[in-house]
Amino acid sequence: TNQNLIDEKKSKLLAVYHSHPDFSDEEKQRTSICPSIKEPITIDDKSDIGYMSILSGTYAVAHFEIFQSEYPDAWDFLCGEWLPQSGYLSRDYFPFEVYMNDPDEHPQHKHIVDIYLPIEPLF
Repeated sequence: TNQNLIDEKKSKLLAVYHSHPDFSDEEKQRTSICPSIKEPITIDDKSDIGYMSILSGTYAVAHFEIFQSEYPDAWDFLCGEWLPQSGYLSRDYFPFEVYMNDPDEHPQHKHIVDIYLPIEPLF
């Protein structure tokens, strides 16, 4: 059913990571691809889509303009360099990426992405 919920100028595409690649087998890793929508939707039991809300709380938000091959480096920087010296710990919730552009429309085909890492104070 077309509920006209996606605003093409404002909606963003998100990738929500439910499992960590270093701690789960490849076949058990789960990722949800989600468009942001204007308002909650009604889903019937036979639908191929579902509704997901992002929990509120504190997030580190890192902004990158990168090539597709540089995503691991971006995550390594955020989790391996920034986080250990930040005074924060990773919070027990799903990290996610918000895609800010269409890389095919970027002059260098770069991805403009915000990575959201759920965090909590160390002390």
